[in-house]
Amino acid sequence: MTAPPPDSADHTTDRARSGRPPTGSLHRLLHTGTAIAAVGVALSALIVYVHARLAAAGSGYTSFCNVSSTINCDQVLGSPYASMFGVGLGWFAMATYAAIAVALQVTARAPAATARRLLQAACVAIFMAAGFSAYMAYLSFFVIGAICLMCSGLYLVAAASLWVVYAIPARLAADRPGQPPVLTPRGALAALATSAVAVAVVAGVSWPAGGDTTCRGAGAIDVAEQKPEFYRWYTEQPLVEPPVVERHALGAADAPVTIVEFFDFECGYCGRNHEALKALLARHHDDVRLVYRHFPLDAACNEALEHTVHARACRAAEASECAALQGRFEDMADAMFARQRQLFETNLFRIAERLGLDMAAFQRCMTDRETLPMILDDARAGKRLELTSTPTLFINGRRIEGSISEPCGYDYAIAIERARRTASPR
Repeated sequence: MTAPPPDSADHTTDRARSGRPPTGSLHRLLHTGTAIAAVGVALSALIVYVHARLAAAGSGYTSFCNVSSTINCDQVLGSPYASMFGVGLGWFAMATYAAIAVALQVTARAPAATARRLLQAACVAIFMAAGFSAYMAYLSFFVIGAICLMCSGLYLVAAASLWVVYAIPARLAADRPGQPPVLTPRGALAALATSAVAVAVVAGVSWPAGGDTTCRGAGAIDVAEQKPEFYRWYTEQPLVEPPVVERHALGAADAPVTIVEFFDFECGYCGRNHEALKALLARHHDDVRLVYRHFPLDAACNEALEHTVHARACRAAEASECAALQGRFEDMADAMFARQRQLFETNLFRIAERLGLDMAAFQRCMTDRETLPMILDDARAGKRLELTSTPTLFINGRRIEGSISEPCGYDYAIAIERARRTASPR
């Protein structure tokens, strides 16, 4: 009987190894990667839940991880960077990690050819998830200036997933000697390039658009005809008559549209709405009058609240009124909205000093609480109107809880109000 070539048994073994599902250390690594991705799914689902609650209730909802001005999930998830095409990024993260988990788990049971393709797809998805995590971490730490614990958990998941990708070649070599790598150096570079392009696309479509230019001319359209869904939503909002105390008003005194805003200096939504309304006023200075009224979500000066949501809101409101006594309300408001997470008592004085206020007068005003009655008066007005959150707006009496998130929505509201005024002149 002719003996087989010396290496035929080895080839047979290699073929057997290449056709069976992964075993040993590779098998354990795949299960570990699946568990890591499952954690990513769970964290993403929690982010989706909190984001939905924030979108529905605004500043009236405070999540469990709103720990401080710095560790504040609500500040991050309530930012305009947390959505793309109107969909929370948490949904995209959840879908990505679910796909990774499924791919790794199927790989652990699939024959070699199928397992190799699934591993390649999972590795590319992990690279992309890591790229998105790096981008979101940059936004959180350097643009928004707050830390989201749940998001930080996703950053760790992304890092752990990259470790899985790093460990796969060695485990694959041990399990299937002689098999080519899952990702060649060229493939890894392609995956990184794809991730970078995807992040750039997300940044481009999700970065908040500049309000100064994108909505010019939007207030001149026939909203009922061209934006029927917005028209229906807006005109269904209740009409009331809020007490208009024009202590702080911007715009033409005879403007056809008056927007009364009840706000809180620590409210993230109020900060973004402040910028949106200022941009609106720049576009429609003759048509809009903005009237600011305080509604701090702080039980120390707001009888409508049982519990404090923003512990520094009352003193911030008093500081703005003390600045107003020196004719600098708008400057003080702009400065405080720009530093919403830093409104400690000492910082209020630093802001006033940077603005060049008479510090002796400002100190006396704050110490003697000279402006507290003004804050109480606004808060009581809000209580009579049954306000529960900030911002709450009254556009010619049309009550809007929260801000208008529709792009150019404020311009559409102005067009509707102008048309209504023309049809029923007062």
